[in-house]
Amino acid sequence: MLAYTFVLLALSPLAAHGLPKRENCGPRHVTTTHTVTLAPSTVGVVPSETSAAPSSLTETVQLPTADPTTLSSVVSSQMSFDISSPASGSPPSEPSEVTPPEITEAVPTSAGEPTKAESSTGAVDRSSTAPLSPAGDATAVADGPAPTNLCGNSDRKIMPGYPWTVSNAMYNADLMVGRQCTNYESVLETADGTQQVRYKSVTDIQRLEDTEDDCKGYSNVGIGKNLRKRFRDVTSIPAYFQWERKNSGEFKGANVFDFITAPSADDTSSTATSEFMLWIEIWGGQVPIGYSQGPVATFDLYGTTFQLYEGKNPGSGVTVRSALPESPFGGVFEGDLRDWLGVMAERGYIRDTDFVNVGNAGTEIFYGDSEMEAVVAIEIKV
Repeated sequence: MLAYTFVLLALSPLAAHGLPKRENCGPRHVTTTHTVTLAPSTVGVVPSETSAAPSSLTETVQLPTADPTTLSSVVSSQMSFDISSPASGSPPSEPSEVTPPEITEAVPTSAGEPTKAESSTGAVDRSSTAPLSPAGDATAVADGPAPTNLCGNSDRKIMPGYPWTVSNAMYNADLMVGRQCTNYESVLETADGTQQVRYKSVTDIQRLEDTEDDCKGYSNVGIGKNLRKRFRDVTSIPAYFQWERKNSGEFKGANVFDFITAPSADDTSSTATSEFMLWIEIWGGQVPIGYSQGPVATFDLYGTTFQLYEGKNPGSGVTVRSALPESPFGGVFEGDLRDWLGVMAERGYIRDTDFVNVGNAGTEIFYGDSEMEAVVAIEIKV
């Protein structure tokens, strides 16, 4: 047996920078050393994993709440856009012989402004009643990773042989009364051989006046393949996100896609990076940083109109650009995320030579008594 020691680099929410918690959720670096024992036939070790905290800093205002994943037949919408002028002013599982690529994951770090928000209430809230499989014929992969409940505040499931990691990143757990679990269930495969990750997000977090506008964390599936590629080399980012949420009371949060680009590979947190968030469903009145200043652009994509908001994370100084749909997607999103990032490139926010360093899909969580069954499929093609 060969023993290898490697360094796992994780970025978790920053607790300081001289700002109060409500205003700051920037990343900090935590270095942990793990020793992994490999069989003699194994030629690799699980590489270092970098986790960056996307700064979807959040203001809270009155918003209507919504009523009540590898790819299968991804439909890329025809893209047309009309852009206005900018406005002024847990430890990983042991590796098998097939080890995953280096995984870079981002977790949104929202900080809410202390204003009142409308909350989603009701005994049961069903965002979608569609079957949680785009083709309807997906079955669990027989030799896939075993189901795992991730209930620790920094638990993650690295999936040997598959290009994803599932994370329960509750980076503001010290503000949380209750518990959040992100439970990996299975890898599904459709008749045409495409694969999906199925998981359940279980929220049991009290709503408290002092912390109701603070994001407690991010339940997500992160991309682990073809990151750190130049934007000009990315041909498509097919994505599928289907969910069914059942609320036993009120719930505040949002389903989002999150990407980080930078002039250099591996940079996920400096002020040279840019963060882009595509919001696809909102519960409880959550809105992004920059919302109070109004949209800086509008564009039509994926069958709806998006408003683009822009602002800086006060903790990290990173510019965050968030696209909010005029109409929520109501339980399922399917499209090529390269089209969305292409709109950002048209505005000059992404250069052809920039690197795509982070990509993921998941739910920002504030509070509530809720369960969400989800299927996510997301990949970067070059």
